Amino acid sequence: MNGKVVAVILGVLVVLGAGAFALTRSNPAGTQTAITIQPTPEQTANETQSGAVGAETPAATNGATVTYTETGFSPETVRLKAGTTLTVTNDSNRALQFDSDPHPQHTANPELNLEIIESGATKTVVVKKTGSHGIHNHVSARDTGTVIVE
Repeated sequence: MNGKVVAVILGVLVVLGAGAFALTRSNPAGTQTAITIQPTPEQTANETQSGAVGAETPAATNGATVTYTETGFSPETVRLKAGTTLTVTNDSNRALQFDSDPHPQHTANPELNLEIIESGATKTVVVKKTGSHGIHNHVSARDTGTVIVE
């Protein structure tokens, strides 16, 4: 019986050794697989205009869009020209009550108080008051952002 155990152990070792050899031959040590990530046209435009992906948006002359997701507002800061349209889309599975700061009074810029925007819905407003305006989700006040109107 000891001979059979030794034979099985040797067989397992041979199979493991062959597998390890095969793995090192197919990907020699030090060789890494390169992954190339191509930016989307929107990311490329943002990089060209602002110098970094995800940075504050440049002032939009045709308006701007803010999307509310499970993680908050995207982008967190948006710029647009006075008299243009701000579009707010709720792409989350929860309620969005889009309001201006301060919470809970919403008095800093009442034109940004869009009230409830249901999941999947969109509301628009023409923003006229210039300045930097804090916004938040009244239902989840930790979700904040900034609308800069020039």
